[in-house]
Amino acid sequence: MLSVAHVQSCIKPMLNFGFAYNFAELSLIKSLSTSKCFIFHHLSLSFFFIHFREEMLEELPWDTIEMICHYLSLRDLSHLRLVSNSCRDIVISYYSRMKFIQASKLRSTSNRTFEKELKFVLNHCGNLRVAILSGCNFLSDDVVISVLSRNPNLRVLDLSNCSRLKSAALQPLVNKLQNLKKLYLSKCSWVTPGVIECIAMKRRELEVLDLSSCVLLTDQALSMLFTACCYLEEVNLSHIPSVSEKTLNSLISHCRKLKKVTCQNCQNLSAECKQKIKQLGFERGFVCYF
Repeated sequence: MLSVAHVQSCIKPMLNFGFAYNFAELSLIKSLSTSKCFIFHHLSLSFFFIHFREEMLEELPWDTIEMICHYLSLRDLSHLRLVSNSCRDIVISYYSRMKFIQASKLRSTSNRTFEKELKFVLNHCGNLRVAILSGCNFLSDDVVISVLSRNPNLRVLDLSNCSRLKSAALQPLVNKLQNLKKLYLSKCSWVTPGVIECIAMKRRELEVLDLSSCVLLTDQALSMLFTACCYLEEVNLSHIPSVSEKTLNSLISHCRKLKKVTCQNCQNLSAECKQKIKQLGFERGFVCYF
């Protein structure tokens, strides 16, 4: 296995004088993949792509390219794809295999650029397991429907504070995301009782659910949800006016795997009710935050 010091001693002359474009340098880059050396994390990673000829890029195995892309931020990748057609193809191919995306990692000083680039990335993702899209209030129903439809293996979805969406955006979630375990919909005023009832019927395997500040939800819809989704472990119902003792009783009686319940600023909960729920939590092994 190559040491970091050895790789640095080989790479530095290249950084100073440029590549000679021969198979010796190409072999060195290939060896980095097998060495699992994290020197890439400390160098200008785009350098390797920018200075390769296209025929050299074709010589690199995909696992080497993927490893390099892994250490580039989403913003770096967006810059890299503008270098050449080959780089563009590489980045798009990486997007199609990418399993995790956090939209905030792509933010720049220009909101317009951020919006355009994020839509480009999402348009090429097809293997996501985790999608953190919170705060993207420019996302439309069409974009979200497309993303959810092309990524049926999603396990974690965060659409918190995506204010422009409507309830129709979650149609693929209800019909296709059979592996979804964690759903975050905080501050989504468009989440209606009808949406919750559909989730209750189709996504019964949910383990974590954040509905805080979804002010349109009713006690009846929430009770139906908890009756159906009995595998819930963490639930956030903060800032929902309709949450009552009846809501929490339904949650506790049906969801036997509960670990954490958050109900901050729920005005219908009396001090006596809160104390009772805390005592039940102590007996059952889950924590409550009021």
